[in-house]
Amino acid sequence: MEEAPLVSSFTPKRPWYRTGWGEFLLVFLGIVGVLTGAFFGAVAFEIKNFSSVNSVADIKGDGEMSVSRDAKPVSDVSGKMYIENSSMALGSPNADLKIVEFVDFGCPFTEQASRVMREMAAKYPLRFRYVIRDFPIISLHPNAELAAIAARCAAAQGKFWAYHDKLFANQDAQDSISLLRYASEIGANTDDFASCFTSRKYAREVQADFEAGTQAGLRGTPTFFLNDVRAEGPLPADKLEALILKFPEKATK
Repeated sequence: MEEAPLVSSFTPKRPWYRTGWGEFLLVFLGIVGVLTGAFFGAVAFEIKNFSSVNSVADIKGDGEMSVSRDAKPVSDVSGKMYIENSSMALGSPNADLKIVEFVDFGCPFTEQASRVMREMAAKYPLRFRYVIRDFPIISLHPNAELAAIAARCAAAQGKFWAYHDKLFANQDAQDSISLLRYASEIGANTDDFASCFTSRKYAREVQADFEAGTQAGLRGTPTFFLNDVRAEGPLPADKLEALILKFPEKATK
């Protein structure tokens, strides 16, 4: 007599990763992994930016500049590099040395660089022209474009540099509410500022600066143009001062 096969009542236990809690854990770990990778990727970008100090133009201790092959003269970027907003510039317009700094108000290395530049501009007001242009990298600093627009609204009231300093002193708070509050704190007309800022009046100018920087080969901030050569990263104060002292004082008129 043929016997029927035995049927077991035992149900194999599912692997943990196929259970409800297991699947949830895997999804959670995946999200954490993606966010962690994005964070360290941003940090690596900033470190690379910082470590590339003067990779295009290197200022020697005596103020001389050695320029590498990939230095791009201003004439190669359609003459757009030294277009300036006089409200966002310091020093003599007639100076032989012009220094343009492309900034991102959310970048800590830009804050470091701009602090040095402000000190030099105050110390040698007739030896060089210092010009600020915008290069907001919103993939790293989401509020950088808003900060740039707000700074131009302050510039329209002749208060750019006070607002510039306020932004760099508060890099961890550059949301719209904070940006409006800073206008009041520097003594700007808050109604005019609010109208300018909420309408994004200077968004095109900020974008134009960004495009000019991109055409000039910018890879991050801060990036400087020292007359006709590009220098990346914060400029060492002692070397920068030595360079500035090589140029004569020029009256503003």
